[in-house]
Amino acid sequence: MKKDEASQLVIFSDEEQLPSLYCFPGLGGLSIGFSELSRALFNKVNIKAFDAQGLFNEAVVFNNFEDMIDHHALEIKRHLSTASCSLAGHSFGGRVAFEVGRRLENEGINVTLFMLDVVLSNNVFGIDEQENEEKIKMDFILALSEWLGISTEAELTLDSPAIDVFSKNISLAMQKMGLINNQSFSVDDFWKAYKSQKNMNDHYLPSGKFNGDVYFLYCEELKPYLPEVVLDYQQYCSKVNTYKVMGEHHSMLNHENVGSIVSLIQKKIS
Repeated sequence: MKKDEASQLVIFSDEEQLPSLYCFPGLGGLSIGFSELSRALFNKVNIKAFDAQGLFNEAVVFNNFEDMIDHHALEIKRHLSTASCSLAGHSFGGRVAFEVGRRLENEGINVTLFMLDVVLSNNVFGIDEQENEEKIKMDFILALSEWLGISTEAELTLDSPAIDVFSKNISLAMQKMGLINNQSFSVDDFWKAYKSQKNMNDHYLPSGKFNGDVYFLYCEELKPYLPEVVLDYQQYCSKVNTYKVMGEHHSMLNHENVGSIVSLIQKKIS
């Protein structure tokens, strides 16, 4: 694994003879969320994933979709050796993947999209105005600890004396993995990136139609709303293929669930 500090692209593998999948995490998310996918696709598909800008004080966060899409599209083109590519996005990251995909399509590149439990527009559910800052931060910390294999205290809270030690352990684990250099993990940096992306997410409207293949992978939680969600996709996508996968929204990329995603990706881009 290696990371380009300027672009925040984390390259889990980069075998020249293998196809690559460029991945975008959810709100305020980290590339490490795709680590199990990378392990499962080792020697089959290269996984390359973007960290959110601003997570580690190395860059100013993006405040609008246009700048973010410009950045990601340019970075992906820099790595392409053919006129085709595959993108995957989880949750909010799917909206990013959709817009990057449209940008690349408009520049003559053939793009395949994998949308991981993504509701494409706000037309289906509207905007969630309720936010519990402490819960969102703690959910992120617990997810991060799981991805990094760090145990947590059962009663860990943001004002617990143990939180500083825990944050240092996260920083050391991420430095060891090559995700950061000498920076320290900060919950406040996550919140800054999250809030910026949440604002973009709340005001998002797809910019137009995507013409390539779209694979919409959904979890059980979304099944009751599937007709409305698929109809929304059909407004903006020429070719939509729908698949149910294992797990829930926040666990579909975990070790025990990622297999159903892996089999589809292998079949469609290998």
